[in-house]
Amino acid sequence: MYCTMGVLLGLSRYISLKCPTLGSALFSGRRTWYWILLPIAYGIMGSSAIDLPPIYNSVWSSFLFQVSLSPGVPPVTDWYCFVNSICVLVALVLIYTTMFIELRRRSNALITDGAGEDVKKAVSARQKKVALQSFLICFFIFLVAIIFALAGFISVPLSMVKLTTIALQLCSGRSLFA
Repeated sequence: MYCTMGVLLGLSRYISLKCPTLGSALFSGRRTWYWILLPIAYGIMGSSAIDLPPIYNSVWSSFLFQVSLSPGVPPVTDWYCFVNSICVLVALVLIYTTMFIELRRRSNALITDGAGEDVKKAVSARQKKVALQSFLICFFIFLVAIIFALAGFISVPLSMVKLTTIALQLCSGRSLFA
């Protein structure tokens, strides 16, 4: 669910940047709640019996797909998680690459009025900050998705588990010190 929300966040930011009227028509007001139904439905589908359940590790305060972090224990391959992680990685790379190309293209462009006078920049400082905020949120989701995709095939070192836990906590808004 969280990965889907991250992809929707990036998509809404890109559409709002590229075509503000379309972004407003799709994502403003009550429509936001309808978009939130997609990740909920996907989460319900993903939490069904076809998926391997993650195991909560109280030491790392995280749900892990590896049954044991002991050396020599084979990883557990969770194909649903793997496919989800790969789709999230591809979607985030595509969305943010096109968003930053668009930001770069429009950042120096000026909007002119009917008399030919430059009125304002095509991309405001606020739009840049919103895009950066969205990117940082999704960057941590990106890191978590990479490790989750790898965890089913290789034994992830403890340092990577720690990095993933911190990244998951950062993108989830959980306190690192709780």
